Amino acid sequence: MASDDTARRTQVGPPRLASSLGLLSLCGCMVFVGTFILKRSFGSIAPMPLYPLGESDPVDAIVVLGGGLTSEGTISPWTVARCEAALDIYKIGVAAGAKPMLVTTSWGTTWKPPPHDARGFPISEASAAARHLISLGVPHSDIFEEGVSLDTVGNAFFVRTVHTDPAGWRRLVVITNEFHMPRTKAIFEWVFGLGSCNDYNENYQGGYGIRFVAVADAGLSGHVLEGRRAKEAASLESFLSGTRQRATSMKGLHAFLFGDHTAYASKRHEQATTGALDPAVLSTY
Repeated sequence: MASDDTARRTQVGPPRLASSLGLLSLCGCMVFVGTFILKRSFGSIAPMPLYPLGESDPVDAIVVLGGGLTSEGTISPWTVARCEAALDIYKIGVAAGAKPMLVTTSWGTTWKPPPHDARGFPISEASAAARHLISLGVPHSDIFEEGVSLDTVGNAFFVRTVHTDPAGWRRLVVITNEFHMPRTKAIFEWVFGLGSCNDYNENYQGGYGIRFVAVADAGLSGHVLEGRRAKEAASLESFLSGTRQRATSMKGLHAFLFGDHTAYASKRHEQATTGALDPAVLSTY
């Protein structure tokens, strides 16, 4: 009888081991699947790696921020300066055999309606800047428009979601004027450092490298420039103390923009319009 018990124990051992290993495998699969579902549902909240791009580093895309239009629908003098700086960087890339793309931004602003063309259609800041770059000799095939955004947070969000994430452009130059750069840098570093679930994007390659280029405030001076600088300083403080705290992922930023932001959320249709700007400051939008 003792020998029979020994035989049974010998036979039972391996199935128990196999069962234990199977259970461990099942638990591992459940953890993997659970993690996958969470990422698909909520997006990773881990920040993206963000690093400074050197002046000699290759560039994938040059982002030219919109800076307002004249009543005739042409870009402002300070936006012309942005485009000229973008053209210089573009030419350097072409000469080096690493041609970057150019991205022009903005539909317009919430502060005033857009101008219209001869056919009565509204002119976006992105299209006007693209037209100007084409007039400077840039092939239209190298220019991509982001004609949706209405503010700087929207610039960053839509550039990333419409162009850089899907296209796999990871090395960026962002160009704006000196008066606008402090807020631009804070916003772009925030948006492009947010974690995101990129399972849909086969070109996703990880974090971004960004170089910020500030150009002179061409066409602005005196009380007009001082008024715009004051407005920028107040907006930067509002962003740092408020907006930046609203999201830790691209999913969260999407929810904020289309749920609460006064430029994009549908609830704006039930709210009173914002107050008027000083005419001098309004002229800079």
